Amino acid sequence: MQQEKIRAKLDKLEAVTQMSNCCELEDYVTNHALPMILVDGNGHIIYWNKTMSRLVGKPLKEVKGKKPKDVFYEVPEDFDILFKTIKTVGHIIGSEVLLKTKYGPQKFNLYSNVHKDENDRMLNTRCVFVPIENGIL
Repeated sequence: MQQEKIRAKLDKLEAVTQMSNCCELEDYVTNHALPMILVDGNGHIIYWNKTMSRLVGKPLKEVKGKKPKDVFYEVPEDFDILFKTIKTVGHIIGSEVLLKTKYGPQKFNLYSNVHKDENDRMLNTRCVFVPIENGIL
């Protein structure tokens, strides 16, 4: 009985810690000056920041749960290739992508890395888009 109580408390503590880490990450993403999104292990948008909303012209609630290729990739197949790379390698450093923006197609460098839990399971992937041309943001 005592073991069960201890296990329950540890489980609750772990859940609170994960929620705290998630909130810190969400705050980091929200306040970042560059366009940034978080996608889940299946490639669906779970969060994006205000800069991304302004760039694409769509609020988070309109795109949450959709795949980036269906929302803002000019060449949808690029997302499939990049996401497979992210899942295999764990990151992408400066891969050029063409995104649909409210200003028309724009080139960005994608920087991405996977966040994993203590069991090495993918939690989410953070993607930062750095404009190649000045004056986009």
